[in-house]
Amino acid sequence: MGSERIRRAAAASRFALATIAIVAFPIAYPRTHEHFWVLVGYVALAIVFQAMVVKNVGASWRALVSGMVDVAIITFLVHLVGTVSTMLVALYVYQATVNTLVSGRRVGVSCAVVAALAYTAVVVCEIAGILPYAPDNPDGSVTPTATQHLAGASVVLATLVAATMLVEA
Repeated sequence: MGSERIRRAAAASRFALATIAIVAFPIAYPRTHEHFWVLVGYVALAIVFQAMVVKNVGASWRALVSGMVDVAIITFLVHLVGTVSTMLVALYVYQATVNTLVSGRRVGVSCAVVAALAYTAVVVCEIAGILPYAPDNPDGSVTPTATQHLAGASVVLATLVAATMLVEA
């Protein structure tokens, strides 16, 4: 598969994330339907980014901006269903790895750093009581302890950094 085909396939993976979030989330987490407009906005941006990829517009800055949008939506979804109790955190690693493979180390590491900061900020805000834990998860009424939050966050951050650094090694 050529680099252009890989770039297009990677950009199209946003549609997979959006489709899963729009279709499956309301089934598993009924309260997420209240955020439908956020997911529709993400689909609209994914269409714009995909068109830019097809027309080869923007290269590195497009990859960086679209990567930041991906980090924002992943962080939003992870917060809704539980930062340290959902497997969705694996999307951070996927996103950073794909960005590194497609756009190079600078963009990939930049996205990974922003993802790490965003995830850590949400975890810290949950520990401090600024944000509720897993507001759209019916099972989220049991908030993890600060130690559990920090342990889970440490695993996510270590995996994110290691995966991103190894991709282009």
